[in-house]
Amino acid sequence: MIRPTAWCACTAALLALCACSSGSEINCSAPEVKTTLEQLVWDGAEAAIAQKWSVQDGKEVIALVKPRITLKVDEIGTVPADKGGRPTCEASLVGTATQDIDTGSMSLRAAMDRDPNLKVNGKELRGSVKYSVQPTDDGKSFRVSARGTDVYSAGLASLGIAFMNEVKQAKLAEAGKDRSGTPVAAQPSAPAAPTAGPSPAGATVVDLQGDAEADLQAADKALNAAYQAARAAMTDIQKTALRDEQRAWIKTRDATCSEGRLTAESKSDITGGSAMAVEVAGCKARLTEARTKQLAAKS
Repeated sequence: MIRPTAWCACTAALLALCACSSGSEINCSAPEVKTTLEQLVWDGAEAAIAQKWSVQDGKEVIALVKPRITLKVDEIGTVPADKGGRPTCEASLVGTATQDIDTGSMSLRAAMDRDPNLKVNGKELRGSVKYSVQPTDDGKSFRVSARGTDVYSAGLASLGIAFMNEVKQAKLAEAGKDRSGTPVAAQPSAPAAPTAGPSPAGATVVDLQGDAEADLQAADKALNAAYQAARAAMTDIQKTALRDEQRAWIKTRDATCSEGRLTAESKSDITGGSAMAVEVAGCKARLTEARTKQLAAKS
């Protein structure tokens, strides 16, 4: 039986105990070790959801993720130790989803920025982990110390929130309601990059963050369409100039909507967490919509 123990903030190591089958050797690729690592990743995702998105019980969200993503520890390697010490282990964490993974989530992109080893390839969310396996003092079980699972867990957590929002939107659509839960009649098509309106009464921080990210994704899609339309009628020289202009604009937008700048402008009224994520997404969406209009004028 695997018995998770503690999170060590100072070393960023996750510890877990795993029982040892009689007569079997526990090493980097032992089934008990792989199961322990997988459990640590899921536990970390649950904790991230509860902490970052202020969800009291992350189990409900994780329950939405597990049927959609198959997680496994793959490509396991052993790094020999010097001077007779215990070897360390390396492996890939691979989560295969039932559909292509949308990389539009700010939280997922933030996790990928933290660790370049965290990547999305179609249906796969790939990451890496380094760990060691050591026997406990009583010799009856083994301790697994791992690094790298926290970033991967953050990626899974962002997917969990996205899945939760999808389920919520599907239920509202079936009931013929809008995002605030208000019954609606048939409506004309929404603009490609809608501006976020007032927050519906009773909306949670998770709801607001999901809505803000959805608005930003819509704005990004409209921006990309306007960018391609503008390029269509340009010469090669003009296309190169537009590309450089667009890259510079993205840097300016991201700097303008950075957490540090927004914290300073709010005089520390908003610092980190989901509330800040909503502010960042809203800021980027507004500037993106304005840039889309500029590009539309070029086509």
